[in-house]
Amino acid sequence: ELHGPRPNHLASELPSGGNAERLNVMNFAGIPYFFGVAVYCFEGIGMVLPVMNSMQDPEQFKFIWGSACTSVALLYAIFGVLGYAAFGDGVADLITTNMPHLAVTSMMKVSLCLGLLLTYPIMCFPVIELVEETLGRTSDSTKVDMAKRNFLRAGFVLATGIIAYVVPRFGVFISLVGASASAALAFVLPSLFHLKLRFGKMSWLHRWREVGCILFGLLGGCLGTINAVQDLKN
Repeated sequence: ELHGPRPNHLASELPSGGNAERLNVMNFAGIPYFFGVAVYCFEGIGMVLPVMNSMQDPEQFKFIWGSACTSVALLYAIFGVLGYAAFGDGVADLITTNMPHLAVTSMMKVSLCLGLLLTYPIMCFPVIELVEETLGRTSDSTKVDMAKRNFLRAGFVLATGIIAYVVPRFGVFISLVGASASAALAFVLPSLFHLKLRFGKMSWLHRWREVGCILFGLLGGCLGTINAVQDLKN
């Protein structure tokens, strides 16, 4: 999901000259913020097994997953570079707010909302499944049981929507979620599970690789969380 306009609209905002003076090629202080946002954007560990199990040819999963991640990374890089080059430090958390009030801008916002509406239930499915199992899932044999499950799911969507609406700086909040939760899901927990299940069958190189992922996730998660909390306080 791309939170921004098309690249040609961003390119139209690029000034003809003198823009390089206000652009920072590297901002080391922003690395913890970048880590949280990047992990949040690519963290889809909860959808790996459901997607692979639903494939007709699961052997092709690695190639398809790698191709999809590479394509998304390139799109994020293009939008990020053009957005920053066009608006500099004044770029908003949601870049569509930087765009002029035109019909095409409204169309892009509607398209983003529609994409969120259609993809949000898929992303929430693993979480809702776990919540229902924890609370004691009931069958849908009666209308009352079905109404209870629908009420729980609607309440979950409403609660997350309210949180997203009241958070003052949505970009910093995404960084906080990415650093505190997504980093653990993407780096720490999978490596711990892998070591627990296959430690005796793994070579020393693979063991150190998993340990490196754990340390990287812990370090980046701690720094990103601290940085995001400080930004929210300020």
